Amino acid sequence: MSQARKTISFVFCCILLLIMVSCHKGDSVITYEYDFGSIFKGDELSHLFPMDRTFLITHELVSVKKACACLKTKIELNNGKPGFCAEVDSSRIGLGKQNVIILAKYKNSQTLYKYVLTGYVFPVTPESINVGPVLYNQTKSDIFVVRCKNGAVAKYLGSESTDKRIVVENITKKKYDSDILINCRININNKASVFPCGNLDTVITIFTGTEDMKECHKVRILGYLYPPILINPPAISVGVNDATSSFTKNITFRNMDVTSSPLMVKYISTDYPDLNVKQIGQQKDCVTYAIKGTIRKGKIKNKILFNSNRAEQDMLEIFIYGYGE
Repeated sequence: MSQARKTISFVFCCILLLIMVSCHKGDSVITYEYDFGSIFKGDELSHLFPMDRTFLITHELVSVKKACACLKTKIELNNGKPGFCAEVDSSRIGLGKQNVIILAKYKNSQTLYKYVLTGYVFPVTPESINVGPVLYNQTKSDIFVVRCKNGAVAKYLGSESTDKRIVVENITKKKYDSDILINCRININNKASVFPCGNLDTVITIFTGTEDMKECHKVRILGYLYPPILINPPAISVGVNDATSSFTKNITFRNMDVTSSPLMVKYISTDYPDLNVKQIGQQKDCVTYAIKGTIRKGKIKNKILFNSNRAEQDMLEIFIYGYGE
């Protein structure tokens, strides 16, 4: 479920709880509150709200309304500290400042009991990051948090990866209680000259702490790197010919990723006067254009611009070379 959906669901539940409270106008309300302080995503939390043992024995708990599915509740009588126990699974709530509300009714009591749990939820080091598709010549970034556990002196010490397309940067460092959160950014640079394209599945290691107390954090990076578009020929040569003579050349764009959606290539513009550029062929992985024009007098060096759904660069450039006598 997306973060937005979780937030909407949480707000909706809170509204329902407020409606419930308003429906008990004749009842008195006793409110218990507890603040967990700093919470790291995934922490299992538990708190016991102390209550009178005799009351709990003589007044059976008849209904409990909870603000979210992250909560479990029970009455505790056997550990020497009787009370209402609430457990919170923080992996099922959002980040940032959070509060969850529990409303409870006890048999033969006209009092509505309201239990409020609050805290600030921080992210933790992810096990994996999926960057999704990365187009050719695109640099894609993702920011994540590394949680360091060795005190306030911890710092970012560097990283290593067998995939040279992935670069890790340290952005900021913040201290929360005894832990340090280091914000890191990974940059994935899709260059065919560096590594083969296709599925990306590699592990990066991030080092934090101090030279004497070093922590290693391994994060798996997943994604898909689109291969480049092959252009044949890569440039158009009209040779040395009489000025005003005509020429016709074909250009083929081929997509090396045959598993993806069909290749689309669109002609944009040219600085060659009166050049006719027309698409004459279309297959799933191949697009062909015909280039027709008249040779101009003197040195020829112009370009034709295309774009496509497979290249991140704004334009695909093809140059026209030659000489008109």
